Amino acid sequence: MKLSKLFKIYIKDNFLLLIRYAGYPIVLGINIWLRKNKLFILYRLHGSAIGDTLVMTGVARCIAEELGYQLIIYVKQNEDIFANNPHIKFCQSYENMGRLKRTLVKNGLDILRGSNIAKFYPQIRAPEKYYYDNPKNLIIINSLHILGLRYNDLHTEITFSENERKKLREKLALPPVYAVVKPTGKTSVTTKKEWGIKKFQAVINQFPEITWIQPGTLDDPILDNVIDLRGKTNLRELFYLIENAKLTFTIEGLYNHIAAAFESPSFVVHSGFLHPNLTTYTNTIPIVQNSMPTCSPCFQDGHKDCPMTTKLCMEKLEPEMAVAEIRQFLTQSASSGCLN
Repeated sequence: MKLSKLFKIYIKDNFLLLIRYAGYPIVLGINIWLRKNKLFILYRLHGSAIGDTLVMTGVARCIAEELGYQLIIYVKQNEDIFANNPHIKFCQSYENMGRLKRTLVKNGLDILRGSNIAKFYPQIRAPEKYYYDNPKNLIIINSLHILGLRYNDLHTEITFSENERKKLREKLALPPVYAVVKPTGKTSVTTKKEWGIKKFQAVINQFPEITWIQPGTLDDPILDNVIDLRGKTNLRELFYLIENAKLTFTIEGLYNHIAAAFESPSFVVHSGFLHPNLTTYTNTIPIVQNSMPTCSPCFQDGHKDCPMTTKLCMEKLEPEMAVAEIRQFLTQSASSGCLN
C-alpha cells in the first residue's frame, strides 16, 4: 500500500474524525443554521465521471422539492452541469479553487457533515433483492435513502435559459428530426460495457431513413452513414443535442443520464457490468440479454477488462434485439403522429 494512502487511512481520516467529535457543537450549530435558512450543501469532490455528477442534479431536485431547500453544490469538475438550475443557489468546482480553499472546503465539509451537509455517494448499498427487483434508478434512490427521503419522480435535471437555447439552436443548426448514437464508452476506465462497433453499425444499417448524429471524442471510432460531430460539441451543446433528438442509442453511461433529464427515449445496451435497474429511468429502454452469468454484476471485481475468454453477459445479445426495440418505438411514434 502506498505511503500516501496509509497516511490518509490511519492518520488524516482519524485526525479529522477527532476534530469532528471535539467540535460537534459547532457542527450541529452550522447544520441548524443551514436548516433555518432553507439551505442544503451537497458535495462530491472525488471521481471524474460526468454521469455521476449529473445524477447529483436528480438528488438536488428531490431535496429542493421535498424539503424546500436551496442547494449549495461543490463538485470536482463540470460545474456547468448545474447552470441555470432553479434549485441551485451556488455551485463551484474543486478545479476552480485555489490550493488553500481546496483543502479547507474538502476537509471542512467532511468534518461538518450533518442534517444539511451531505456527501454524494453513487455507490449501491441497497439489499440484494431490492437491487435486482426495483425498476427505478437505484443510484438516486440510494442517495435519497441515505438522506432519509422518499421520492417517486426520479430523473436528472438540466436547465437552459431562453437566451442559451437560442444561441445553441443557431450554432448547431440541427436537422428537424434525428437520432443520436454513441457506440463506445470511457474505455480508459473499463471496457466491460463495450458491445462493439460492428454491432452498432448493424443496427444503424437497418434504419437508413433516420438521420443519425454521432457526437463524442475524436478518439471514438466513427460509424458509417452518420453526421460526425465527434469533438465538435461541448457539454452544454451535447445536452441540447440529446434533448432534441428523437431517440438516443448508446451503451450504459453518460448519454442515458442526459436523456433522462428530458425524458427522451434512450435505448441502452447493457453488459453485466451493472444491473440494468441501477441506471434505468422511466424513459430508458434497456437492451440486455435474457439471462446473465454468475459473474454479473462485475463492477467491483477490480478488473478493467473482462477476464473471461468470452464476454458471457453479451454473447447472446444480437443487433436484432436492438433493431426490434427501436423499430417498435418508431412504429408506435408514427401511429401516434409523434415522429415529425
